[in-house]
Amino acid sequence: DEYFELRRDTISARPAFALIELDMNLPDEVVNHPVIEEMTILGVDMIILDNDIASYNVEQARGDDGHNIITIVMYQHKTDIQGAMNWVHDRHKDLEAKFMDLYENNIPKFGEPVDTELARYVDGIGNLVRANDQWNFETERYFGKKALEIGRTRWLTLLRKERPEYIGPLLVDDSLL
Repeated sequence: DEYFELRRDTISARPAFALIELDMNLPDEVVNHPVIEEMTILGVDMIILDNDIASYNVEQARGDDGHNIITIVMYQHKTDIQGAMNWVHDRHKDLEAKFMDLYENNIPKFGEPVDTELARYVDGIGNLVRANDQWNFETERYFGKKALEIGRTRWLTLLRKERPEYIGPLLVDDSLL
């Protein structure tokens, strides 16, 4: 939970959600309504999970995976990469179910024309989550030239960890000889 608290402020999803409402006239009490705020947090958290799954391979190869949910889950749950991926997948499904329950059963009513704009806004949150995940597999950022194939199959080979040019003096003990 601490990770999500921090990550919600570093993923840049909220500014993207703000763009959804640019052509809308939603009052603050609508956007800040507890149900809408919860849907926003659920959307942000799904983007976090999608991003961390997509970026994990590149980050682990660079040795920069400490700020990634896959690494955190492996450590906290004492599991391997696949176990962490499964955990993240299950968490994502739970978030999706909560979002859809709110979407189908709990969106507050404010009267027209606000209700129509609010429906567009919450649709936009869901669409942005999906679009972000799709983008992960249409750009070469995380998967290079194999992005579309990996997006289709969801299979990849882990990259080798990069070795820095200069690693400094090393203590070599008998176990390495």
